[in-house]
Amino acid sequence: MRILICDDEQRFCADVQSVIEEWKAEKNIESVFVDVYNSSEDLLEDIRNNLPYDLAFLDIQFPGEMNGLELAKLIRAGNEQISIVFISNYEEYAVDGYTVNALRFLYKPAKDDQIRECLDIAWHQYQLTMGSFVMVESKQQLIRLPYKSIRYVESRAHYLEIHLTDSEESSIVIRRKLPEFLPELEAEMFVQCHRSYIVNLMYVQKIEKAAITLTDGTYVPIHIKYRENVFRAFRAFYQGGV
Repeated sequence: MRILICDDEQRFCADVQSVIEEWKAEKNIESVFVDVYNSSEDLLEDIRNNLPYDLAFLDIQFPGEMNGLELAKLIRAGNEQISIVFISNYEEYAVDGYTVNALRFLYKPAKDDQIRECLDIAWHQYQLTMGSFVMVESKQQLIRLPYKSIRYVESRAHYLEIHLTDSEESSIVIRRKLPEFLPELEAEMFVQCHRSYIVNLMYVQKIEKAAITLTDGTYVPIHIKYRENVFRAFRAFYQGGV
């Protein structure tokens, strides 16, 4: 798992990195790497060079540079799967932070246990996505689909259309029924929200009474029969998840 910390205060970056190193030692995890930036512009340049990250701790204000919210939007546009945590003194930005599907908005100085909670959730989500896949048959081909490549699944008569995050191939169609396919997916990542739809919780931006908004702006209907379970699964994935 790759983590980035971006704040113009070096002391703050050092404090967060210290908590991460302690957390790694306690969990006996070696495969976690941390990059630190004191400039949003420097980070943006590296992001444009396709440096992959799984978790970001971002400040909001960078004097004379792009602010953390705008930076997060650009990061999210190129990486829908990243978990974003804002740590800031500016309370008025808290609501805006969730427009980019932020995992948390923490107030400075962030407590160690708050940072650890974010690390626990992000690590759990990372483990769910790594090496997990489902095998499907389409057009006489056997295809290995990583869970993280599936945005949502839509039932159409005797077929399923699997909508993907891959820009080259937006979806594939297989001859299966939804109730048969659901058990083959990771229960902590995927939830049925309608008799005809399954969504990947990694890409859920917002849940309302009648619809789910995904991170790419897609609206997926939600039926009252499934609403309570969807909320429960969403909370577990983003607020518990451990």
